[in-house]
Amino acid sequence: MTDESTGRNMDSTPIHAPSDVVDALRDHMLFTDAQGRVIHANSKAQRFYGNRVHRGRPFWEVLGLTPNNHADQSPGLQSVLKRWPPDRVHEIRAPKGDTSWSLRIVRLPEACGAKGFVVMATDNRPIVELHERVQERVGESVALLDYSVRLFNTLFDTALDAMFLLDEERLIRTVNPRASRLFDPEQQGLTGRDMVELLAPEQRNPFSAALATLDDGETWNTRLTALGGQGLDLPVRAVLRRIDLDQHCLYHLSLRDLTNRTRLERGLERKSREVEGMNLALQNVVRSADEARNEARKELVDDLRRDLLPAIRRMAREPDAQRRVGYLEMVRERLDGLYCGDGEELSPLLLRLTPRELEVCRLIRTGRGGKEIAELLNASFETIQTHRKNIRRKLGLKGRRVALASFLQGLPGLE
Repeated sequence: MTDESTGRNMDSTPIHAPSDVVDALRDHMLFTDAQGRVIHANSKAQRFYGNRVHRGRPFWEVLGLTPNNHADQSPGLQSVLKRWPPDRVHEIRAPKGDTSWSLRIVRLPEACGAKGFVVMATDNRPIVELHERVQERVGESVALLDYSVRLFNTLFDTALDAMFLLDEERLIRTVNPRASRLFDPEQQGLTGRDMVELLAPEQRNPFSAALATLDDGETWNTRLTALGGQGLDLPVRAVLRRIDLDQHCLYHLSLRDLTNRTRLERGLERKSREVEGMNLALQNVVRSADEARNEARKELVDDLRRDLLPAIRRMAREPDAQRRVGYLEMVRERLDGLYCGDGEELSPLLLRLTPRELEVCRLIRTGRGGKEIAELLNASFETIQTHRKNIRRKLGLKGRRVALASFLQGLPGLE
């Protein structure tokens, strides 16, 4: 190096750091004498400044420091120290480029046995870059927080359910428009009120117990009865959630109006009871129909046994083929009346009569007398009279004062 004050050629060997600690620092360190002339520089400063740093050169020239009032001439140590006082951190322009550096001038303590200064210059670019990244991250976080707040406010204000934010004392901090419409139609204000005032008396203790026992992030979900704006019972579905913040906690309460649902549930219960009643009535009808069917079957069997079987037996014993045909027609008419229901049924009483007696009955029914009937049937009067007696007996008229012609008028199957 060359001593600029004397112009003499000094030791040109590299300046060695007094310790590895100094070389390990990222700062540019210059050690000077009492006049501010460089007597030593760490390896980082030597590599950065090159030939500009040599023994005997003022440190302010190495760093390119120029006070405002010495723009055209080389300043002295006192001017430099006045502009950049020792033991403080100053921001200076980088010796190379337009970036910002930090400057610290430290007086050597008297205990060192020598007067002088330690000058430390630090490149602020890493810090600036870090600051810019932090600012960018902070800006992104602020923007994200702002978006989250606006999104929460939008969802909170436009929710169809009544929304409340409560503090630890159950006091209402804010509500959404739906809550105001349901619980404060006169707009007297809900903020600051105790939340339990909006609940039915029997619901207040369970709600308070749930609020006191919830942990952060836990949810309490139940059905409650609230008090609407007119003090009327309002069935609601309540969802309470605790949210812990830095210094305190909040509770988010959602109340869903179940009035319409409750009305529908009651209507459904009423319809269910009606359907159940109709089902019971239908069961009774089916039971009655089964009973009627069984009774009809029993009556049918009784009719067959009482009316048809005797006629079939008589037909089986009858030697006259013409009479057997007559019995067969009677049985067929009776069966048609029992099973088909077409035409007028043959009275069961008539099945007890013979075909000849049925012919006599048809003629008596038309008002003809005994002699006329005898002539029509080519029989004697006495035979017709015997038929009349047998007919009255078989029809259950023996000993009764009932005209046979009138009785026959009421029996079907003689047309």
